[in-house]
Amino acid sequence: MRNNRLFTAKDSVVELIEHDYNVLTVLSRFSLPLGFGQKSIGELCDESGIHTDAFLLIINFLLTGEIDSASIMKVSPADVVYFLHNSHDYYLSYKLPHIRANLISALDDSHGDINPIIVKFFDDYTELVRQHFNYEENVVFPYVRKLSEHVDSDYSIDVFRRHHDDEIE
Repeated sequence: MRNNRLFTAKDSVVELIEHDYNVLTVLSRFSLPLGFGQKSIGELCDESGIHTDAFLLIINFLLTGEIDSASIMKVSPADVVYFLHNSHDYYLSYKLPHIRANLISALDDSHGDINPIIVKFFDDYTELVRQHFNYEENVVFPYVRKLSEHVDSDYSIDVFRRHHDDEIE
């Protein structure tokens, strides 16, 4: 999805999708309905109760790989958590099972000795993803919501950062 086009609230949703049809999955992760006609991004977000600046921050980041530092101050972390929560659901309920089904159908029957190992590797990976998402859902997201509501917490995002960095290395 990488390019240099930045979208604004005045741009049409159709124009956004024509620019990169992959944004359809992003619309669904914001719970934005299809059937938007000629509405602008701002109109669709307003009618759907989605913070337009949060939508644009995320969509423009996904399209360009860059975060607009001016708009980040307008976005509530809770809005980002909403998107991430829906993204977790999308990956666990749809994307990973879809990949698994495609993987199984792509395996050659003549390699019956190694096929179960390949599937187990994928299933183990999926379990690690599920554990990571569960940690975020049960620890990190409640922490971010509390911070957004100006409520103190014993948790520190540095713990998450160290935990996350350890997983990547």
